[in-house]
Amino acid sequence: MGAIGHEIAPRVTDATAPRIGSGTAPEPRGRREFAFRVAMALAIAALAVACWQLLDLLLIAYAAALFAILLHSLSDRLTAATSLHPNWSLAVVVVAALLLLGGVITLFGVQLAHELRAIGTGLPAAWHALQLRLAPIGIAPENLEAIRVRLSDGTGLAAIGDIATRSLNALGGLLLALAGGIYLAADPRTYRRGLLLLVPRPLIRPVAGTVDDVVRALKRWLVGQIVIMAAVGVMTGLGAWAIGLPGALALGVIAALLEFVPYIGPIATAVPAVLLGAAVSTEMAIAALLLLFAVQQLEGYVLTPLIQHQVVSLPPALTLFSIFAMGILFGLPGILLAAPLTVTIYVTARRLVGRRPAPDIR
Repeated sequence: MGAIGHEIAPRVTDATAPRIGSGTAPEPRGRREFAFRVAMALAIAALAVACWQLLDLLLIAYAAALFAILLHSLSDRLTAATSLHPNWSLAVVVVAALLLLGGVITLFGVQLAHELRAIGTGLPAAWHALQLRLAPIGIAPENLEAIRVRLSDGTGLAAIGDIATRSLNALGGLLLALAGGIYLAADPRTYRRGLLLLVPRPLIRPVAGTVDDVVRALKRWLVGQIVIMAAVGVMTGLGAWAIGLPGALALGVIAALLEFVPYIGPIATAVPAVLLGAAVSTEMAIAALLLLFAVQQLEGYVLTPLIQHQVVSLPPALTLFSIFAMGILFGLPGILLAAPLTVTIYVTARRLVGRRPAPDIR
């Protein structure tokens, strides 16, 4: 019995004792792996918090990328038509855009500012006239007094000040996005390469393919959307002038700009148009509403199918719900960028599930 115990004891000791010179024990290595995973989780959480805090800046960067894609698309078309060097084509496009903007401001700026001012001063009277006309169906004119009291007690003035501050911030963000877009369009390969350097090596090829698909889809969508915006603005302005609606030029510009936001933009355009029409007469308000309805019908059933035949076509319900979702998450910038953000997410999702986006996604 003692001999058996003597034979077993060394075996147990040899099996359980760490070997000398065999390297690091398993337990410390497991601790290092656990500490590494905890550090990675904390780093990801810190990155998520930083992105949320810098959300406005990220949206400005996304807007700059959109502007860069538009400039690059126009410069590519100019290069194909004239055989200019891409850098010269981009310079021509930027200078032409600045000259066009300066010309529009010079030729129409004074008149546009006058009409916008007339719209702003005429809306209260138009609202009052509309209430008087709607009084028979239960809308009392005294409701206007409540608005006046709110404006006079400081609450409305504070709201106006807040709107002015937000407008200045938006203008600064717009200028930053335009400047950033020019820099991005001047050397897109450098920024694309820098973005891919942040991706793990095994994922570089699929991420690069996804980025290229998204850029192509956004390029086609932006060109088509710009053409549609211009067409809607011209039709709205000419139609308002034809029916004698005040501020026809300003309404055309407002309609063109708001057309960038699907569904919500046309509704927002109808508000000042109908109110200004109501200031003239009930028939003018109805005519303004019918005009905007006709323009939207032409845009939805004629312009969009013709212009966006080879452009990413999003399901209407998806676009509508995405606008509200982006508005809840990101506020007004999210609403303005909802459509291109939806294109980005839609194309990325199709790439992730293994389906390359076709030229016309339906």
